[in-house]
Amino acid sequence: MSANNTKLISIVVPVEEDKCFDDVPNLENGIVDKNIIRVPEFKGILKKNNYDIENDDKMKSIIGHLIAILIVVILVSPFVICDLVFGYSDDSCVDIYPENMGFMNMKIYLLVSGYLVIGLLLCIITNLCFVAKDNTGDNIVLVAFLSIVIHISQVFFVIWNILGGIIFWATLNKRNICSKSTNNYLFLSLIIKLFVNFYNIMSANNKKEK
Repeated sequence: MSANNTKLISIVVPVEEDKCFDDVPNLENGIVDKNIIRVPEFKGILKKNNYDIENDDKMKSIIGHLIAILIVVILVSPFVICDLVFGYSDDSCVDIYPENMGFMNMKIYLLVSGYLVIGLLLCIITNLCFVAKDNTGDNIVLVAFLSIVIHISQVFFVIWNILGGIIFWATLNKRNICSKSTNNYLFLSLIIKLFVNFYNIMSANNKKEK
């Protein structure tokens, strides 16, 4: 061959590497121009890996939220069950209306508390289900609405538990008219609920300061 001709070299391609050169143009006598051999692009692979990493992080976040919700359900379930049981079955004091508060009694407080907690848990789980979907943008209005409901419910619980505490300590416990089991449960549950409300308020204030 003349010196001016393009230099060509013979390349022996192993069987397992044939696929790497499927797109390489074949020349005469199985000779390939080394200048036109294309190196496989890794851009698509990198994108795929980044996408997989994002999906893994999202899945870990969802699993973490589910575990947190499960723990909350386990912790609040006894209170929900007891609120409804005492609200429907106790006849020693829950039907008594305190003075200057004719719009509610302890029965109303217990039943509203129980059903509201159930509804709040359903909102949280529903909100998490929509956030977990890839088309979150299509459900942005519903997700925002559920978030607002959750925040309003937290404020309502603070006011509602304070009213329940007033009914119990200012009237029922003061007069000692409840049965022992009802009195013990109301005393313990109200302290725990008010403590949780106070903790949530402090946590929210700390987040705002940060």
